[in-house]
Amino acid sequence: IVADISSNSVDILIEDAKIKGAIDACLGAMGIVQGPLDLEMLRDIDENGTSANGCFSHAGAIKIAGIDGKVANLKDELLKNYREGDEKAKLALDMYVDIINRFIAEYYVELDGKVDAMVMTAGVLENGSETREAILTKLECLGIVLDKEMNDKIAGFKEIHEGCITTKESKVPVYVIPTNEEIMIIRDTYKIVCE
Repeated sequence: IVADISSNSVDILIEDAKIKGAIDACLGAMGIVQGPLDLEMLRDIDENGTSANGCFSHAGAIKIAGIDGKVANLKDELLKNYREGDEKAKLALDMYVDIINRFIAEYYVELDGKVDAMVMTAGVLENGSETREAILTKLECLGIVLDKEMNDKIAGFKEIHEGCITTKESKVPVYVIPTNEEIMIIRDTYKIVCE
């Protein structure tokens, strides 16, 4: 199970080295910035001529928290508001974690509980020990046991960028692995050009 969580959210189920399922923001998974279109947005498109992309790009947790502004700053502003006790930010992040966990639990059931590993990746989960902890605490019922000390040590801006953040007792090991879309594009392009 791969949770690729950032401005957009993509949860992926991989079985026997093949993608068996994926849910992204277009299909209901809320990200920090993007999210599924709702009735309010459809009305805004019809009545005010707002574009679907414009609505989609302001439909995630930031919409619930009532935050608007430059996309590059929205995640930081949301987390700052949350830490300062803002009720809307708390609601937004609680909903965000609940939605992520629903998809993880759905995939866990799909695999009859035979999950080899879980990967947390992309901006929010690569760098957000608080978000990872919130997600994994709610997944304790699946036998996942967070190693809080290791979880707090891993982030893209820290000395340790990746690693396992669960204890040896955990039924499912959970890894933080940085996303590197650029290197994948280079490798794929090289493969296509050289074939």
